[in-house]
Amino acid sequence: MGSLFQDIHYSLRSLARSPGFTAIAVFTLAVGIGANTSIFSVIEAVVLRPLPYRDPGRLVLLADSQDSEDGGFLYKDFDFLKSENRALQDVATYYRDSGFSRVTLASASGPLSVQGAFASANLFPLMGVPPMLGRVFTPEEERRKDRVVVLSHGLWITQFGASADVIGKVLQIDGFGFQVIGVMPPTFQFPARDQQFWVPIATNRYWGDPALTTTDPGNASGFYQRWQAIGRLKQGVKIRQAQVELDTIFARIRQADDDPNRGVGVNLLPLRVTLGGNTRLALIVLFTAVGSVLLIACSNVANLLLARGASREREIAVRAALGANRGRLVRQLFTESVLLASLSGCLGLMLVPLGVRSLVALAPADIPRLQEAGVDGGVLAFTLGISFIAAVLFGLLPAWKISGTIGPLNSFGKGIAASVVLKRTHGFLVVAEFAVATVLLTGAGLLVRSFLAVEAVDPGFQPEQILTMNISVPGATPERTNDVYRTVLEHVRALPGIQAVGAVDSLFDLGKINNLGLRSIERHTPEPKEHWTPLRWAAVRGDYFQAMGVQLLRGRYFTAQDGPNSPLVAIIDQSMARRYWPNEDAIGKRFDTLPVTAEKIKASLT
Repeated sequence: MGSLFQDIHYSLRSLARSPGFTAIAVFTLAVGIGANTSIFSVIEAVVLRPLPYRDPGRLVLLADSQDSEDGGFLYKDFDFLKSENRALQDVATYYRDSGFSRVTLASASGPLSVQGAFASANLFPLMGVPPMLGRVFTPEEERRKDRVVVLSHGLWITQFGASADVIGKVLQIDGFGFQVIGVMPPTFQFPARDQQFWVPIATNRYWGDPALTTTDPGNASGFYQRWQAIGRLKQGVKIRQAQVELDTIFARIRQADDDPNRGVGVNLLPLRVTLGGNTRLALIVLFTAVGSVLLIACSNVANLLLARGASREREIAVRAALGANRGRLVRQLFTESVLLASLSGCLGLMLVPLGVRSLVALAPADIPRLQEAGVDGGVLAFTLGISFIAAVLFGLLPAWKISGTIGPLNSFGKGIAASVVLKRTHGFLVVAEFAVATVLLTGAGLLVRSFLAVEAVDPGFQPEQILTMNISVPGATPERTNDVYRTVLEHVRALPGIQAVGAVDSLFDLGKINNLGLRSIERHTPEPKEHWTPLRWAAVRGDYFQAMGVQLLRGRYFTAQDGPNSPLVAIIDQSMARRYWPNEDAIGKRFDTLPVTAEKIKASLT
């Protein structure tokens, strides 16, 4: 132990005598260690850390087998699924859509747009997370359509100042008063990270009774609503067993009630896989890249140590002459490397908060638990481990080579063979560094090329000089909403410099509907439901296409005469025209949609 302290003391003195070398080596390694630790802290929070729910390995999402990304189910199917299955302990429903669950809150600082979720009362017990304050809503409140709300931890802080007496206060959501009954802990972020509140499903102002397959045609959309679901597997039941059972149940549902709005099947997806599933690969790729940067840094420092070792031949020869064997010399030189790595690890750890804040700011908003990334025990252990690995990578080989090239003291200055060995080692490190850098540059070049290719893709509209804004009309009737939009469009159209103005129900996030909503298509034989592919639609008004700079290929734009009392018309895209009328003119063709049952819709082709 005494010799170890002597090695540490001697190493500190040696590094202090070469402040330039020490500073360069520490800073080079600190950048690599800090970058790796920052990425690891995000991976640990998003991927490695257990989900903050009771027994999360048994939680599964139920998704439409035809549309696993956005798919959902008819509300009327859930009772049957819950009662008939023997594999799931419970099934909860919820609805979260940027168009219909993003609402406006009345706050002291003015209207605030937030993201909420409509959920069944059993969602919270199923997830196994109790509220931090108060309680969650009950099945009775759900059936009575009581306006009660459970707040997220973030909304509780921002809107109520983390007040302990928040229970019983009223929150104005889209013009309606909801009584606050509970506050969830900060770790509860289901179904997404930006979740701000949860209310009973029947209080959805757009859809009314969720048990209805379709809505009042005069309501916000006029199309059917599909709900998401999450279930908990019974103890000992494998997901494959549950999948087989649900396939059988869903086939029975379709046989008993062939509702055209229903999907073709159900997929069970583990919750851990679905939450941030697309993020995992990106984080792994990024972690691999910064790991390569650390390898380059270690190679640089190793070369610095070899160059420094050549200048320390006399010192090491003296130690050898005094009786130090090769193992003792290697230990001394490696101790210096460990000290360099330790100093670099401490400096890199100081850079981690800045790196994590940068990653959180640049990352997409839908990555779960990203804001939990930070320095904890696991991150500290990783930093310690990676610092020691770095010391081995950049220190052990130079120490071994340098200690083996020192001859007797009287042969100092004649070590031609020693010089050749050091040069060969230096060349090997340079080649390795060049190889790793080439791989990184190639990957970076491919990413840049892909980015430029994406930038070169024609989006179908002209984004230059287009200004957008979101409009919400809390608590208004459809007639009042139409009046508000009409007034806004008239005022904007009158502004100087405005060429065209229009509106769309959800810009760049068009509501998705499967073509099971198409009842019949003129001159087209209906396809089996298993072959249907998703279709996207949007409701527009005003001069939307002209404002977006969309080129009209055939037909005409919408006009003021295309109102609610005139024959229904539609503008379709080229892909739909080619699919259903490949060798014909689509202008004037007709198709029926659900739930519109009496009107035919004419098509104009863009």
